[in-house]
Amino acid sequence: MPSASARVAGWRVVAAGENVPSLYGVAALSNDDVWAAGKTGTGKRSRPAVAHWDGRTLQVLYPAPPSVHGSLLVISATAGDDVWVAGEETIPRVANTTPLLFHWDGHDWRAAALPRLPPDSEVSDVKALTRDDVWAVGAAGPDRALALHYDGAVWRNSDIRSVSGGGTSLSAVDGSSPNDVWAVGGKDYDEPTTFAWSDLILHWNGEKWSEIDTRFDDATGVTADGVAVAPWQAIWTLHSDKSGTYISKIVRWNGWTRSAVTVSDFYPPGEEELYSITPVDRRDVWVLGQRCPDFNNCTALVLHWSGHGWRTEKTPFDRLPDTEPTDAATIPGSHDLWVAGDHILAQYR
Repeated sequence: MPSASARVAGWRVVAAGENVPSLYGVAALSNDDVWAAGKTGTGKRSRPAVAHWDGRTLQVLYPAPPSVHGSLLVISATAGDDVWVAGEETIPRVANTTPLLFHWDGHDWRAAALPRLPPDSEVSDVKALTRDDVWAVGAAGPDRALALHYDGAVWRNSDIRSVSGGGTSLSAVDGSSPNDVWAVGGKDYDEPTTFAWSDLILHWNGEKWSEIDTRFDDATGVTADGVAVAPWQAIWTLHSDKSGTYISKIVRWNGWTRSAVTVSDFYPPGEEELYSITPVDRRDVWVLGQRCPDFNNCTALVLHWSGHGWRTEKTPFDRLPDTEPTDAATIPGSHDLWVAGDHILAQYR
């Protein structure tokens, strides 16, 4: 367990240290049923792992056989017997990676039977709306966005060619209902510049995908890396600048107007990366990431929206070395927040 020096008001570190996997995604069903996706070990010999908190102990599970190396990066769950995790398999002496997607049915982990995908494909995010309505997004090969849908029986490709095209990829997906699903990523304009990227935001209305134009100042070099659909008709997205300026933005869009805040408004200049955004209610939204003010010394980045403005938050991640926060999840109907990070699982209430 962490020392007293890691204690911060409002926070409880439930597990930390080398015995805890590196955790990248978290899903919370209740305070005694929390799941997190990650890996144990390092490098190409790491193993995809899932950590489960039952209210007293943290159990580490391995969905894949010992011969499979890689990481699980994202997780989504509707119940304790309906958990999806996704990531990538790293094959020694091979440059390419292979997508991993597993399901927990309460008894066993099973690999998902995905449609045939081209080499260098990836699954970047997964979102389970119900047991028979699950979405996964990423890239089909190196230059085309990928959207997959599970109807409770079969995974199928969801056709997004008309709105994505080549030079595209998707990073995140979220939704509130079968006819309200959002996927975000980036697209390459194939311009004669080094960073000719722009954000790509797609919406599924239950029948087809459409592209939503939310570009800011027609800037290139910007991609959308995260999305969260709030139940009060607000869409939150995270945007990062790949042009070398490392300017990250948090954007709120309600279908008619959009507003944005730049992360550098709260932190001194430096390289920054936003990992996740988690809305709890209208006055309670969290953004997690990391910042590297001198490009070597990286620290936790935690911003909190209180309904009136954004502010930085003190967390246990500030006092524990090498434990950057990567993802957060809230329990429906409560203000409890669970945060996963590198070798740490924490709760805020």
